[in-house]
Amino acid sequence: MTLSSNLLGPSGPSNLLGPAGPTTPLKPEKEEPREFGDVTAARNNTYASVLKAMQEMEPVSNQRHTLRLSNPEYIDPETWSLADQKKAILSGQSQGRRVRGTW
Repeated sequence: MTLSSNLLGPSGPSNLLGPAGPTTPLKPEKEEPREFGDVTAARNNTYASVLKAMQEMEPVSNQRHTLRLSNPEYIDPETWSLADQKKAILSGQSQGRRVRGTW
C-alpha cells in the first residue's frame, strides 16, 4: 500500500465509511436582503442557513451502520445581554450557539 499526502484522496479519511456516492452541489439559497454593515442580519442569515443544512443533511452509512441527524435545534439564545458580551470579550471567549439533535 502506498501512502499519499492527499488526506482527502481515496486512501485517506474520506474512505473510512466506504466508497462515497455521487454528490450534488448545494444550491445557494436566497438570503434576506440586508444592509452591508448589518451584522445582526448577517448573523441571523448564517445561523438560519447552517440549521437548514443540518436539517437537510443526508444520512451517512456503511455496510453495518447508518447515522442520521434528526431534530437539530439551537439550544442557546439568539441574542446575548451586554453583560454576557462583555464577559466573553474580557475572558477571550466567543459566543456561539450550540446545536442539539438526535443521531
